Amino acid sequence: MKKRALAVCLLALSSAIAMGGCAENAGSQQESPVEETRVVKEKEPEFGENRKADEPHTKKMEGLEMLTGDDVSGWIAGHETAKLYEHFSPEFQEQVTAEDIDKLLHQAWKKGEAPVQISRLAADGMDTYVWSSKDGKMHLSAMLREGRIHGLLLRPSDPRATDEKYTRHAYRMPFEGEWTIAWGGTNTMLNYHYEYPTQRYAYDLYIVRDGASLEGDPKDNASYFAFGQPVVAPLDGKVVKAVDGHPDNVPFEKPLSEDAAGNHIVIDHGNGEYSVLAHFKKDSILVKEGDTVKQGDRLGLCGNSGNSSDAHIHFQVSDSPSLEKGTSLRIRFEDGSDPVRGDQVRGQDQK
Repeated sequence: MKKRALAVCLLALSSAIAMGGCAENAGSQQESPVEETRVVKEKEPEFGENRKADEPHTKKMEGLEMLTGDDVSGWIAGHETAKLYEHFSPEFQEQVTAEDIDKLLHQAWKKGEAPVQISRLAADGMDTYVWSSKDGKMHLSAMLREGRIHGLLLRPSDPRATDEKYTRHAYRMPFEGEWTIAWGGTNTMLNYHYEYPTQRYAYDLYIVRDGASLEGDPKDNASYFAFGQPVVAPLDGKVVKAVDGHPDNVPFEKPLSEDAAGNHIVIDHGNGEYSVLAHFKKDSILVKEGDTVKQGDRLGLCGNSGNSSDAHIHFQVSDSPSLEKGTSLRIRFEDGSDPVRGDQVRGQDQK
């Protein structure tokens, strides 16, 4: 659970990327960074900055046509450094040379190999792609906005043995209607939580409509489509923790509570599985500790409490009710799906 910010890149062979999200509570359980991270970086934007719907791909900015993922992946495959560099934002070009990029490509990507797209998240004016090499050993991400490349990251994959172990229970997503996965998947390109055992298979979920997550003042929680929407039980169980009363943050400003999860609920589903749902709207939680809930029962409303940047749901299943000591479990869903960042997913029908 860490502040959600889109990943951008930094040419730094010794540093690991900080892919933001909601509040993070990894503590002493944080694992060592994955190998070396190869990146190219400008000032990291917050997840909610530039909250405009994507412009048509025919629009031109500063003489450059709007980019597509195919453009960038093709240049990567062909090691076309000049084309990539030409489309870098001015901030990138101030911090890295074309020679640096050429060296990076030769070190990290096999020439002629077409990247395999595994994710695309288009929201609020930013179009973020994630690709994999054919053998799955390298991941590539690019952030595109207004005809420019605002982020480019190549990173070795780092699969964990726990990726193959799913929950015993089958769950449903904890919302009604259609939402979008902001973070989720089994690598750090798709899911910044992945580096932390306590949250490895967590999801951050929000609502995107017509390429935007809000309409109106970006500093007003009510502008965000997810804010105030119902959060429901992902499975039958018993509420073992229900915390309310924390204020909702002003979007993208300093959190108003020291409780990273903010207003949150923990449900015991048996077999050592506990769902954790975090960042509820203040005074919206409808259940109390000891209550029994059925799948689909309303628990409260989506908010922006705790260490959260804007309205979203943090959802995970752990082997303990303790957020600090539990280990995140990979969720098995009733419909057999395995959604990742950028996917739009259907929730539950309203009761």
